[in-house]
Amino acid sequence: MIFTLLLKVPLSGILVGAILTFAGFSMYNFKFRYFFFPALGVFLTALFLYQDAASTNNIVIILFASTLSPMTRKYGLLTGAISGCLFSLITRNTHYLTAGINLYNCGFAGGITVLLMDFVRIQFYKNSKIRNSFQSIHVHIVHFEKQLILKFQDVTHSFIFKIITIKDDQS
Repeated sequence: MIFTLLLKVPLSGILVGAILTFAGFSMYNFKFRYFFFPALGVFLTALFLYQDAASTNNIVIILFASTLSPMTRKYGLLTGAISGCLFSLITRNTHYLTAGINLYNCGFAGGITVLLMDFVRIQFYKNSKIRNSFQSIHVHIVHFEKQLILKFQDVTHSFIFKIITIKDDQS
C-alpha cells in the first residue's frame, strides 16, 4: 500500500486484490530482501523501457514478482534483479494469452522466467572455459551481496530502534 501511495497510483479493484493476494502468499517465511531485487528489476524495466512506473499494471507486476524470491535466495541478488527485468518483459508481452495482467499471467511469466534463467545457468556450467572465467567474478559478487545485506540489516535495525525510542519518548 505504501508503494502505491508513494507513486500516487489510485487504488482499484485489481490493485487491492493483488495486494491481498501478495499478503496471503507472503504470510509464511517472507524475506523482504529476497523480494526487493526482483521488484527492483521490474521497476527499472518499467521506468526505462515502458515509462509507466506509476501504473496499476506495473504495481501488480511488482507485487507478483515475489514469485522469483526463492530463485533470488538461491542464486543471488544480481540474478534476482535480472530475473525481475525478464519477468516484467514476459508478463507485459503475454498478457493477451490470459486476458490481462493477473495472478495467472504472472504465474505463467514466473515459470517461464525461471526456466530461461535455469537454462542459461546450465549452459554456463556445461562450458568449462566460461565456468572457470566467471567463477572468480561470481565469488566477488557473492561477497559484495553479503556485505550489502549486512549493511541493509544494520540500517533497518537502527531505523526500528529509532522508531521504538521515539514511541517510548512520546509515552
